[in-house]
Amino acid sequence: MCRVLQIVAAGWLFNVAVAALSPDWTAEEHWPQGELNCEAGYRVFDDLTQKRTYYVGIHAPVGIDKAYQQYNLTFDTYLNEVVGKRWEPPIEFKIKVTDEPLRDWIDNEEEVDFMYTDTGIFSCIGIEIGAQPLGTTIARLNSRGREYRLDVFAGTMLVLEKNRDIKSVEDLKDKVIGAQAYSDFAGAQAQFYVMENNGLDYIMDPKQVIFTGNSDETVQGVLDGRWDVGFVRTGQVERTINPATGEFIDPSVFKVLDPRMYFMDSGEQFPFLHSTPVFPEWTLSAKDDVDRFVSEEVAEAMINFEYHNSVGEAIYNCREDATTPEAMNLCDTMPPVYFDSRARCDTTRELAELAWQAGVAGFHNGFRPPRSYYFVRTMQQDGGFIEKDEYGNSRCKRAGLLYDGLTCPDGHYKIREVNFENQCEDAGTPCPEGYRCYCKPCIQAFEVSIFPVSIGSEFDRDNGCQKMGLCGEVEQTKSIRLRARDNLERDNVEVTALVRLGRDARYVSVAEVEKYLYEFEISHQETGVAIVEVAIDGVQVPESPIRVEITPRDCEVDFPGKGRIPNTIGICECPSGTVEVQDSCVSSDTFEVSIEPWIVNSAEVLVNASEITGCNKMSLCGSVEQTREIRFQAFDNRLRDNATLAVLMHIGKNVRELPIRQVEPYLYEFGFSNNRLGVAILEILVNGVQIRESPIRVEISPRDCEVEYPHQNKVAVRSMRIKSTQLSSFFNQRWKS
Repeated sequence: MCRVLQIVAAGWLFNVAVAALSPDWTAEEHWPQGELNCEAGYRVFDDLTQKRTYYVGIHAPVGIDKAYQQYNLTFDTYLNEVVGKRWEPPIEFKIKVTDEPLRDWIDNEEEVDFMYTDTGIFSCIGIEIGAQPLGTTIARLNSRGREYRLDVFAGTMLVLEKNRDIKSVEDLKDKVIGAQAYSDFAGAQAQFYVMENNGLDYIMDPKQVIFTGNSDETVQGVLDGRWDVGFVRTGQVERTINPATGEFIDPSVFKVLDPRMYFMDSGEQFPFLHSTPVFPEWTLSAKDDVDRFVSEEVAEAMINFEYHNSVGEAIYNCREDATTPEAMNLCDTMPPVYFDSRARCDTTRELAELAWQAGVAGFHNGFRPPRSYYFVRTMQQDGGFIEKDEYGNSRCKRAGLLYDGLTCPDGHYKIREVNFENQCEDAGTPCPEGYRCYCKPCIQAFEVSIFPVSIGSEFDRDNGCQKMGLCGEVEQTKSIRLRARDNLERDNVEVTALVRLGRDARYVSVAEVEKYLYEFEISHQETGVAIVEVAIDGVQVPESPIRVEITPRDCEVDFPGKGRIPNTIGICECPSGTVEVQDSCVSSDTFEVSIEPWIVNSAEVLVNASEITGCNKMSLCGSVEQTREIRFQAFDNRLRDNATLAVLMHIGKNVRELPIRQVEPYLYEFGFSNNRLGVAILEILVNGVQIRESPIRVEISPRDCEVEYPHQNKVAVRSMRIKSTQLSSFFNQRWKS
């Protein structure tokens, strides 16, 4: 007896021979030692890293009860049989079913260890808490009379074939859409993504969007005309039962908008018409903290599921085909290799039939090693379904927080949440009981117009600042006035403004300057971007927060010509590398000490040492006649307290120290007169160290006798002797004056 089963798996058609075995066959002959790695023995339980009970979370877009029926055999019964019994005593697997996995597993931190979800939910879990994919589903689906086993799927936009008003995605404007849930990937998000790429806004362009929470309901709603189009995954129509007939729905009554073609890895065309890109099938994943050996056992069990399942299918077909008691007896008693020569040595009849029943219930044939989900995350980001929280972490929008998850297009604001639930009813399209809906929930205007009171601003009460937009700028320590106009004209409300900059957060005073118009001022010492939160009765308005940039103070305006710059708190001070000299900031690198002559030949010269002028090193710093006095001012730009200034004069071979006196802080005077012609070299030292500008030169020129002795034809000799007592008396007399 020999039969051939035709099985299409992942696009390939397999001919599986089912041949009778000889009565004396042995397992040792069929599976030679070492050629097939069958598990044997038990794993040792580790109290530190392993658990007695593991929970498998099940995503339920078809409803809690139906999902339990579909997946209980796979993730409870099968895993307990294949994985649980690998430990002694056995570990246990239980399933937890939810229609809002992100809320339950992440936000509420419900205990789950493994997660079976649609593609988009898996991507979100990976983004938010991390998860390791263990396998991608091989779905068992029928199309046009043929069974397919597929590891990819897509989203479809279903319309009744007889509907002549909707022929393409562009026709969805002002139509009613039925979808599974806002966070559902192939039952909402993928189709929304396609709408956006076709120039439609999925928030504002549909007349109404109804979230059924159940894919079967979505299909049924299109069938009975409750909505114009339904968003479901590929293969959903083929697995939906019409409650009126109890039979599967006929797919031919529908048409798919903008159908696409996709060729699978095998080169065969994807068998379902679809409206979105193709993505990997549902994923079984494990949290990062699940013990490695447990994860490995689960992953291997799910990969081997297909082999057990194929034997179970052969047993099932054997019974279907049996026409005699003898044939039925063979079906009920023969070992697995009788039905499939590829059967694993750990496949038992009971396990094979369990895998077959689990696969039929769950519309799958097992699992393959996980495919890449990179494009899924990219699409979610491009579609705006991933947002940043207050800490900058990526987070997927939640189905249960529909109002919060909706993002209005530019130039619109969302209606108040208190009005959101009744909005569809107010628009004449009430939301069906038990569903969640939105009906063009954005308004092309501002609820509250926030704008700066400044000349030349691009914003005003009719064109307020955008949410998180830059609303104005102001210098440190200065003030900017902002106004907020309540366009909803609410009476007896409290308007508050909270300014956040860095770690600083402070409320500022808000005054009502006229009815529904409020004003407040913002000032801050630190630079940066201030976040301004405007709230009415404790609820932040949709246009809030806004941003106000605090720019560095313009010290040149407040202290012109002084060279000051603002510090971190807006105080104008001298920058690094400069010193403050009489309220001005001057470079400390230009002159260490400014030296200038101020009396030459007994006549005063206009001098301002604080201007940081002065004589350069080895420059000619002045000229004086024989016997005449030249006096200098020296200003210490380093502002050194208790410094000692000394001046040594070299002329010819003579060297002497000049007397110095301090006339005010950091300002010194010294001078000399000399009878000899030539150039005097002056060394200036501070605390015994010669300054950078030292030495300088002073020319001693011939005495102009014609001025003192007019018309007497007298000339100065080269040298005139003056006693030191006379010189000292001369200086003392001059300084006393």
